[in-house]
Amino acid sequence: MYNLENKSFDNIDFDTLFHGFEHELSDYEISIDKEEVRSMLIKREYDLRLSFAAFMDNELSSIFIIRDGA
Repeated sequence: MYNLENKSFDNIDFDTLFHGFEHELSDYEISIDKEEVRSMLIKREYDLRLSFAAFMDNELSSIFIIRDGA
């Protein structure tokens, strides 16, 4: 049985989020760095309280980004 947990972005450190982005994009020929991800999230006005990540057995498995006012 899997242990599934959702956490809002304001309860997750940025390094964990960045590694989730790296994992999600690992099948593509794309290179990103932490500052690019941080800049993208700020530019797109994501809401820390509403955006969340799903963890399965303590491993980040999905990221859901919700913009401010969306």
